[in-house]
Amino acid sequence: MPVSVSYPGIYIEELPLSAHAITPAPTSIAAFVGYTHPFKTNEYKTAVRLFSFSDYETKFGGLYTSGLVDANVARAVFQFFQNGGSDCYVVGLQPKLWDASGSLLSPPNTFGGANGVNFTATVPTQPAPNGMAFTALELADQVPMKVSISNLRAASPGSPLNKFDVIITYGLRVETFLAVVIGGTQKDAPDTKINKVSTLVTVAPPSGGNFGTSIAANTSVSFSIDPPQALQNLATTFSPQDFVEVFEDNSSLDKVEIFNLLIVPGVADNLVLSAALSFAERKRAFAILDPPPNAPADGAGAIDTLMPAFPKSQNGALYFPYLLSTDPVTTTERLRRRNLCCDRCQPRRLEGAGWSGDDAQEHHGSSP
Repeated sequence: MPVSVSYPGIYIEELPLSAHAITPAPTSIAAFVGYTHPFKTNEYKTAVRLFSFSDYETKFGGLYTSGLVDANVARAVFQFFQNGGSDCYVVGLQPKLWDASGSLLSPPNTFGGANGVNFTATVPTQPAPNGMAFTALELADQVPMKVSISNLRAASPGSPLNKFDVIITYGLRVETFLAVVIGGTQKDAPDTKINKVSTLVTVAPPSGGNFGTSIAANTSVSFSIDPPQALQNLATTFSPQDFVEVFEDNSSLDKVEIFNLLIVPGVADNLVLSAALSFAERKRAFAILDPPPNAPADGAGAIDTLMPAFPKSQNGALYFPYLLSTDPVTTTERLRRRNLCCDRCQPRRLEGAGWSGDDAQEHHGSSP
């Protein structure tokens, strides 16, 4: 500010520095694109910012295992936060049911909701045709889910057998709901006790019926696909166009101001990879892409022989190879992507006709 002059002499006026501090730009914000939990994703094709895996579980439903829907995004985000990541975006895609010609199946051709494909189990009650219709909140095609009715007894002397415990098992997860009552007060009814509490199921009376007034005996029922013929002509739930739309101008992810890493976990489709690399170049990001999961290091179909067919870009790399690790859902071994297979292996840059410069190193085939 100007100095107030009041008498003759020397006055000092301090001027602000013309140099401005340089604010460091973030360098480790990742963007993941792919299919997410079909029963628990809050919003599809929207870039959602996350700061922990708990955020992912809230917005996208967490980890799952299925032979119908690709589960690589959930595992990639899980590993991102497990290995020190702290900031990312996820664009969840809705899986749909496609036939061999690339056409959508006749409805139902999506998962979940009243008009979609679900996994259900119905426990019959008396009088018929009443019952308890359970709908799974998890995909039960590979990991079996079962509902058991146990400890059946009368809620009060002289009443029918209408009080029981409900046990839901799904792989290693078990949920137990005690003292459920049908034909009694609403506070002990199945929907009151189970819905919005269980992370595995919801329950409702069957269409056109109610919960009934009693159960004949303790029983167990396994979940199955509903409707039964829904997957009859299914060829795949993967569509390249689902991914391409995410990489178009003015998409939700395109409107994100800055991210540094673009990951499309588990996808080796050239149309998707080409769109991802072009998008990464436009956004000045680096795309980390996966080769086919079963590509060997040498021999027939080796990764070196596959490289000429991949799109090329200075803004991308293939990370090779996959390796076996424990599935956090089933605790069995499964393939997962890994950045480096040993201390001498490097990512393969996607530029030129093949490997690039120092990155063109031999794969040694041994896991650490």
